[in-house]
Amino acid sequence: MFKDRYGLDLSAGSSAVRDAYVAAVDCIFAATLGAEEHLGRAIAAEPEFALAHVALARAHFILAKVPEARAATARARELAARATPREQGHVNAIALAIEGKPVEALAATREHIAAYPRDAMVLAPATGVFGLIGFSGRQEREIEQYELLREVAPAYGSDWWFDYSFAFAACEYGRLDEARKLIDHGLAEVVDGEVVLIDRTMGAIVARTGDPVLYLRVILRMFDATRESIDNLARDLVRALEQLYTARFGPKHVPRPEDMAELSRIVLDYRDLGNRVVANRLNEAVREQMVTAVSEFTAEILLNGIGEPKAE
Repeated sequence: MFKDRYGLDLSAGSSAVRDAYVAAVDCIFAATLGAEEHLGRAIAAEPEFALAHVALARAHFILAKVPEARAATARARELAARATPREQGHVNAIALAIEGKPVEALAATREHIAAYPRDAMVLAPATGVFGLIGFSGRQEREIEQYELLREVAPAYGSDWWFDYSFAFAACEYGRLDEARKLIDHGLAEVVDGEVVLIDRTMGAIVARTGDPVLYLRVILRMFDATRESIDNLARDLVRALEQLYTARFGPKHVPRPEDMAELSRIVLDYRDLGNRVVANRLNEAVREQMVTAVSEFTAEILLNGIGEPKAE
């Protein structure tokens, strides 16, 4: 069975139909023209492909072609009866929004996304300022939209459409400080309009969590807490290098080309030694702090009498 860009099975009968459908979805997500043309080719090649019809309905609806959108929706519902359970839920969630039932559409979306978090076409109508949540008028809509996307973020990893939608929701919810500080500290950069952690290992750790904002805050706290001490350590290492250089070559020696390989090795060795000292000391300090924290927590329980057996 063919799959879409998110790895979900498609009832498409050929790679040409699949490719046209995927290209149309990308156009819809990027808010560019072309979706109707791609879907026209897909439907011409396979008239009973329900997802192509409901995607066409979505494309029409975005362009305010309401009669055309509802006609395509009706056809998608007819064809969905013979589709897979995932595709039936997909069609239903999108169709409800186009049929003017936003409350039912959002409920269907939540139910569907719980089972198929990577079904981005179903998730998309619930995002953005004019989405099912953003346009609801509810006072808590910003945090509601943010939490919806935060819950499914681990399923998407690095995806341009999801990253953009999640970033927008974070901005609406007021989560700008973390991104700005990461860039100011040199920990992140803007790539194609997205804030990306420069260190790949750190990026992978943050990407696999269900609450990346908390992890980013921890990174910033550690950076701020160690900035002065790390700068002092770097100065000490440079002074140590200067002393080693003077002792080895003399105070007035000018490095020759043949000296550079050895000097580079020494600099890297000193840096690696510094990294190990910091990492080992941090591990030791964390263990000590955790033991202290557990001891204090236990003492608090005993002092307050929490957990004491009740008298019969």
